[in-house]
Parts: sequence; C-alpha cells; structure tokens
Amino acid sequence: MARLTSGIILAMSILALIAFGSVFHFFIFCAAVAMMGAYEFFAMLKAGGGPGSAILGIPASAAFMTALYSGSAPWPMAAILGLFMLACAASLAGPEARRMEAGANLAYGVLFTAAPMAALALIRAEPEGAGYVTMLITATALCDTGAYYSGRAFGERKLAPALSPGKTVEGFIGGLMGAIAGAILVWRLMIPGFGLRDAIVSGLIAGLLGPIGDLAESAIKRDMKVKDSGAIIPGHGGVLDRVDSLLFTSAAFYIFLKIRMAL
Repeated sequence: MARLTSGIILAMSILALIAFGSVFHFFIFCAAVAMMGAYEFFAMLKAGGGPGSAILGIPASAAFMTALYSGSAPWPMAAILGLFMLACAASLAGPEARRMEAGANLAYGVLFTAAPMAALALIRAEPEGAGYVTMLITATALCDTGAYYSGRAFGERKLAPALSPGKTVEGFIGGLMGAIAGAILVWRLMIPGFGLRDAIVSGLIAGLLGPIGDLAESAIKRDMKVKDSGAIIPGHGGVLDRVDSLLFTSAAFYIFLKIRMAL
C-alpha cells in the first residue's frame, strides 16, 4: 500500500509541475533529481567499499547536466572534456590498486544521473514538451506498475535472476502492455502532432528499454550489496530506485525524438 500511495503522490506532483510550472521550473526539478541521484550513487559506493567521491560527484553531476541543457554549441563538448579531466584526477587520487576504478566510478556516476535528466529537461523544452514528458512518465510508470502486479499475479519464469531475482518474463510482458497503453492514452489527449505509430514506438521505448535502466541500477546495488539506493520514498526506497527506468527511457526517447525531427 505504501508503494502504491507514494507512487500516486509522486506521479500527481510531477504532472502538476508539468501542467503549471515553466520549462525552467522543470529544469530545476531535473537538476535536483540528478544531484539527489548522485548522492545516492556515491553513498552506495561507499557502503559497498567502492572508490568514489560524493564531494566531487554531486557538483560534477549538477554542472554536467547544466552544460548539456544549455544547448549552446561549446558547452556540451566542454562538459565532456571537463568530466574526462575530473575522472583522470579522481583516478590519480584514488586508493592504490583501485585508481582506475575510482575514475571510472566518478564518470559513470555523473553520466548515470546527469545525462538522462538533462535529456528529460530538454524534452520538456520542446514545443510539445509537456505532452512528451507526460507520455514518457506515464508510459514508464505504467510499465513499472504493470510489471509489478502482473509479475506478482502470474510470474513464474525469471527474467534476469542474477541481477534481480524478483523480475519475471510475465511481469515484463505486463509492463510492456502497460507502457504502450499509457503512451497511446496520452497521445490521444495531449499530442496532436504525433501519430499512432509514434505513440506505439514511444510505448515500446518505455516497455522494452525501461527495464534496462532498472536492471542497471540493480546491478550496482548487487555489486555494492545494498537493498535500496536510499530510503526517502516509502515503498520505493531512494530516488534512483524510483527513476532508474526513467533514466534510460528519457535518453532513448530523446534520441528517437531527434531522429524523428531530422527525417
């Protein structure tokens, strides 16, 4: 019940922000999620004994996201080069015999939290961005919900037992159906510029690729031997536990949107 209640409250809060907030307000929200996610990422590393620095990682995540979001030609490249140099510096300052791991952890933590949230903020800045983000969040949320409840009701065959023993093939199918249904619903209500094919592709992105983000975070937690990324959201754990699927679907949908606009 706590999972369902907190999920509904989170969804309604984000939808209210999309409906009544500005593009800038949404960027601030995404930046806050990126920094909280970075805090949780490096806290998991610390709990599991992995080298990594939250003191470097959190501000780097905020700066990297801001640079990617700016849209001005020099800033994304400057952000990539800055992250490269910071990762090299972190590797030099890391513990002996784990120096490369320290640099790689910093780079991965910043990319894992900041780049997808920058993509989500950029999607919101598009002319029909409010509809795009609503569709993406709805499809991703219904994928998670559909997978959870169909997996509990019908799940028998394990999907990825080495990474997440609770996930099943039946849950994956239920999540995919929920994602497509959610995308089509929001398309009909909010995005006249999209076609049915675009809506179905968006649902497939959420339903097929969202679980990859979930499993990627599960792999981190399993390696660090922690159950959740945090405890801020009742029934869900931490911020990363709630947005892990959205991180991957935001990145994939942004790529799809740009390819669609170019064709």
